[in-house]
Amino acid sequence: MLAEDVKEALMREEESDLHKALRKLVMDQHSRSASTMCGYHGQWDKHSDTVAGSVTADKVDQQAAKRKEPQKMVVPTARAQVHTLVSFLFLYFQQNQYAFEYSPQDAQDYKIREVVEKLVDRDCRKSKWPLVLYQFLLDAARFNLGVIEHTWVTEKSWFPQTTMNESSFMGASYTSTTEEMVETTTFQGNRIYSVSPYRFFPDPSVPLTRMQDGEFVGIEEEMSKTSLKKLQAEGVVAGVEHIRDFQTESWGAHGRSGKRNRYIKQPTTRNTDAQSDMVAVLRQQVKIIPKDFLVDGEPLGTEDYPVTWIVWVANDHRVIRAEPANYLHGEFTVSVGQFDSDIHEFVGQGLAGIVDKLQETISWFINSHILSVRRNLDHQLLFDPKYIDPAKLQSRAPMIPLRKSVERQRISDKVFQLQTTDVTGAHMANAQQLIELMFLVTGVNENATGSVGKGRRSATERGAANQGAGGRLRTIGACIFAQGLAPLSGALNINLRQGLERASFDRGVGAPDPTDPEAMALHEEQWALFKADPAHLAAGADFFVLDSTDPNQKMYMAQALSDLFKVVMTTPDAAAAFDIDASSVFKEIMQLRGSGDLNRHSLRARLKRQQTQQQLQPQPVNTLGNEQPGNPNAGGQG
Repeated sequence: MLAEDVKEALMREEESDLHKALRKLVMDQHSRSASTMCGYHGQWDKHSDTVAGSVTADKVDQQAAKRKEPQKMVVPTARAQVHTLVSFLFLYFQQNQYAFEYSPQDAQDYKIREVVEKLVDRDCRKSKWPLVLYQFLLDAARFNLGVIEHTWVTEKSWFPQTTMNESSFMGASYTSTTEEMVETTTFQGNRIYSVSPYRFFPDPSVPLTRMQDGEFVGIEEEMSKTSLKKLQAEGVVAGVEHIRDFQTESWGAHGRSGKRNRYIKQPTTRNTDAQSDMVAVLRQQVKIIPKDFLVDGEPLGTEDYPVTWIVWVANDHRVIRAEPANYLHGEFTVSVGQFDSDIHEFVGQGLAGIVDKLQETISWFINSHILSVRRNLDHQLLFDPKYIDPAKLQSRAPMIPLRKSVERQRISDKVFQLQTTDVTGAHMANAQQLIELMFLVTGVNENATGSVGKGRRSATERGAANQGAGGRLRTIGACIFAQGLAPLSGALNINLRQGLERASFDRGVGAPDPTDPEAMALHEEQWALFKADPAHLAAGADFFVLDSTDPNQKMYMAQALSDLFKVVMTTPDAAAAFDIDASSVFKEIMQLRGSGDLNRHSLRARLKRQQTQQQLQPQPVNTLGNEQPGNPNAGGQG
């Protein structure tokens, strides 16, 4: 939320000198990035059409459609390759109980491991993480660039609340009700968004594998003034009413491509309301050294180290947000992933670009064969028009009458079909060979698609083939995870521990039973460990994110612990000799196998709940004074 002095400055009609300086810095950086990134948009358009299998019908196709014959087509091999890879990685990243798994570093961290995983998973589910992950992987395979943005939000809503008031008049008491709107926090946590690569503008001076080392990163999207006013009411932006309509010449002045120009069109093509509704908002994160950033000759601050600022510019002329980011993780809130993360190529080729030419050749082989068959079916004839009516012949009627003046002669002497040879007979075999070559080049082969290859194989050979195919795909997944998903999950964790309030924490992890002192004490300890001091969180060394692209690793760990558990349980002295808690080992085995927290099955907790319930039940009234069942001193006196 913007500070009051910042909000007041942004609400003024005239921009301050600071905001003018920030806007100039941001727009200069954006132009430098756009001149590089927009150069890839044409290539991405081609790759998008390749995956979609798009083809433009020409006159030959239009004529074939009228005759209900096959038209030229694009064999969607690229689509099969891309979606097989995306499906493989999607299932690997989604195979666990929670969206991300964390590896604790010491004994204290183990106490809040599940708390961290549960809260991060809550934020992911709130942001529809499967859809975000799918789009991220699809763009990485299609354009060699997938982009995810995250931000910290505190969402509030207003609800009516009825209050009962006790009043008196003339000695008589009565009750009245008042109803007012009360502001309530409905969600506090991370929000995760998919970002189109067309709208992504990083610092082009560093490779995308080191994007966090760049000076800036920006995302430009079209937003309605209605949504901006909602953000203004929430305190995120200010000065929305001072945004001018977008000038078309300004759009082209910063190197933007026409592909993204979906909402910002020529003013003459739409009415004034539609023109003024959409706003091009550049959300830039930029590293500034306050001591060196001068505004009217005065430094912005005393810091002589980079400080990340968040600056939003609307329609290239108005700053509507400008403040330090204040994220303890110290990174840009954008993560990228690439199919081929090569530092020698700024973007490079994705999977669609690799198979593009092979798909074109395969499609040409099949289309040329279809065209050749169509020509052979057209019945190219030589005939004498004196004996046969051309119109009748062209009608393709089942019965073609001869002209009345034709004398009785052999008809075969008057009409003759040309004998042609189909030179495309081997094209289908050639196309199949190219498909097999594509499997070899990309590694997304029949084993990855789940198809059974030709020929007989033993179980050992088939297992080795599956392992080899999975190994190439897991390598791609491991690089994507290390480049984009692992930093993202680490930032989500630190954001939660930095900004989450106690009420949201209790709702996220679940409040313990108030009648259970041990559970209450554990909950308080978890909250204290979760809300560590800022310096501790900034170090980010409590948890490391586990790579989930190899599920066998967890099974091996679970099996090793199972062997240890058997030894400890069968040899009582082993537990004391190695200082191992058998109960803790068993719980971790079940967690690795996906069972979750076993405390819900605790026998001790169940007995405590039963005892608490018995204590809370009303005791029967004894009408015989001191006589109690089982009391040896009761009765016998009189």
